[in-house]
Amino acid sequence: MFRLVQGQAPHTLHTLGTAAAVNWFKSICLILADNQIQCSVWAKFSGQSPWQTAIADYSQTGLLKHLYWCRPGDGDEPGPVAGLRLDLKTTISPLLLEVDTHWQGESFFCFLSAEISLLILLNESPENPKVVNILQSFSPRVIGHYLNQLKQLLVVADDLPVDLFAPEKLPSSTDLDLVNQLVQGMGPPLKKITSNDNKQPNYTAIANSFVVNLIRELGIPLTNTKTALQLLESFQQKKEARQRYLDLIRQNCDRQTDLITGLQALLEIDATAPSPESVSIADCIMGVIGIYQPIAAEKSITLNSTVVENCPPVACSRADLQAILQRLLENALQFTDSGGRVQIKAYHQEFQVEIVVNDSGCGIARADIPHLFECFFRGQNTSSGIQGAGLGLTIVHRLVERWGGKITVHSRPGQGSNFHIFLPAMVDNSLGHRFVVTN
Repeated sequence: MFRLVQGQAPHTLHTLGTAAAVNWFKSICLILADNQIQCSVWAKFSGQSPWQTAIADYSQTGLLKHLYWCRPGDGDEPGPVAGLRLDLKTTISPLLLEVDTHWQGESFFCFLSAEISLLILLNESPENPKVVNILQSFSPRVIGHYLNQLKQLLVVADDLPVDLFAPEKLPSSTDLDLVNQLVQGMGPPLKKITSNDNKQPNYTAIANSFVVNLIRELGIPLTNTKTALQLLESFQQKKEARQRYLDLIRQNCDRQTDLITGLQALLEIDATAPSPESVSIADCIMGVIGIYQPIAAEKSITLNSTVVENCPPVACSRADLQAILQRLLENALQFTDSGGRVQIKAYHQEFQVEIVVNDSGCGIARADIPHLFECFFRGQNTSSGIQGAGLGLTIVHRLVERWGGKITVHSRPGQGSNFHIFLPAMVDNSLGHRFVVTN
């Protein structure tokens, strides 16, 4: 059945560690619960499996109307439904599937509601039991075909209603905002892994985790685009609905472009050797302010700067310093509401210059701050309308470290954010210019 869906389009394929896959599935159920989506669910899973807990929690919200619980038929009944710990309002239909070794290690969940249809296939790798392959599809055509094939594998019993075998009536439209949330639920970025033997970074594991995250990030906009195209092709939509689908395609094309551009920037940072220049802080800040002043004015945001008198130049390239300030300003303006304030300040502190970019925006959750500079990370305060590539702050961090500097963040939700950048100052003496790198 996993291969059946792999032969259909559109769908996405992901590979995650078991723990990450379980957390991802829990996030899917939580998103459905938060949006008050009432579903009927066709599913195959063991009563002792990690997926069962998430389904039980979803049922306890009262939103799981009917569970069609499928189990491979091996001569025994599907098992006691009491062990599933479902809400009493949930109707459970235990079903038997024909004996087939291909079901070994495979679980599936098909969520059907008036707002959305979602098929999730979970296949534990026989070569590596700690890895789960995940197929995810929102396509009514793919889901309808899958359910029709599934029903042909049911063991017919006298107590089964005849209408159970009828084709499912899938919704004629889909809530694209909900699709976007569910696609975004594809797991958090994996943490860097270190060796327990010598505490040195395990670079192979780090590279592998980066690739896993990159595959996930590339898959998100592709899934959104494929889903919107499928809906445009499948149904006679009104003009307003068609425009929303076209806007979704455009937004995800932009996101894919941002992702590729960000990856190119990271590669360039690692591939080129730094060549320090003597960069005037005041001139650089004023140039960047001039670029973003029209954007701030359009949002009615006050944008200004303050540079202390006789602030020395920094040992950095002008292009890198501009890139640092531009990305921080873009973030600040993006997360600051109309009528707010964004400022850049610069101070001289012995052998370094401190640059502060602060705003009166929505702020950052405390739990998010340690992860802000990780690739593909997006904080809790990121609204569904802001779909960046999650690489902007990673690039800023790499650029600052490239010049022997450091960056820190101070923020609280609802109280704005302060990004502090420390760069080595270019000190003038009788031997000429020199720069001092401070750790």
